Amino acid sequence: MRTRRAGNETVDDMTYVPLGSSEHAANQFRNARAMQDTTDYQSLRAAMDAEYYWRGVVETFQIADESFTAVSGATRDITDISAHVMARAADWVGTIELAAEGSRLYGALVAYTQGVGDGYAAIELWAHNVRNAHYR
Repeated sequence: MRTRRAGNETVDDMTYVPLGSSEHAANQFRNARAMQDTTDYQSLRAAMDAEYYWRGVVETFQIADESFTAVSGATRDITDISAHVMARAADWVGTIELAAEGSRLYGALVAYTQGVGDGYAAIELWAHNVRNAHYR
């Protein structure tokens, strides 16, 4: 994760690194689950939302890592690899149930959707940076 300043608060930007970011996200997921050992309702809800958010990130990164591993065994062309990773991640995101804007859904699905979206955006940024570096 990168940290940046946004107004008066600090905001973390999610970053994806093939075969590396999944473990960080998995640690955050485990931490969120551990935080659920509380009797305070607000803390419990926040921890549950964090759990589902990080579950979305972890699953998205795992799909990308699986694709990266499979494709990099067949080619060393990093732009080809990044294109396959993006295609596989996009296909997966298109097949799962996500919260739709304006729908009345419970918090867990919304948090999961945000995690998937942030994970996908990080993968997309990685692929974009790979293409830009290759064509300079």
